[in-house]
Amino acid sequence: IRRPPRSTPSNSSAASDVYKRQVMGAVYTVAGKKLLNRYTPLSLTIYTMLLGSFGLAPFVLVNNSFLREVANMSIYTWFAIVFLGLFSTVLGYIIWYVALEKREASELSIYLYMIPVVSTIISYFLFDDKITPLFILGGLLVITGLVMVNKK
Repeated sequence: IRRPPRSTPSNSSAASDVYKRQVMGAVYTVAGKKLLNRYTPLSLTIYTMLLGSFGLAPFVLVNNSFLREVANMSIYTWFAIVFLGLFSTVLGYIIWYVALEKREASELSIYLYMIPVVSTIISYFLFDDKITPLFILGGLLVITGLVMVNKK
């Protein structure tokens, strides 16, 4: 049996997705900045996680094998989930909101460009990923851009 070829997104579709992500990120940051007048960074993080969980609930309910898969997860998988949940997600959101309390969103948004650089450096130490000359060039360009933007 021949399978039909997998469709790949067109460049315009991918560009549209990136644009939508940027718009939603801006809306999220502006709304978060306003909500910090009423809530603490921790409570905003909790609400963000709960709302995200509710959004995923229908997909979990449709998947009949979800509970079976969760029951069969290894201890390493559970460790990875807890680590990603606590450190990458919750801690990251709390730090973002604390920074948003102290600075303007426009000032902070430029630091988001450091995420791939820092992630790659961490993966080098944790997972022995290779750092290529192209990565070094890209990292230097990102850091140079940040220095130029922050120069007064």
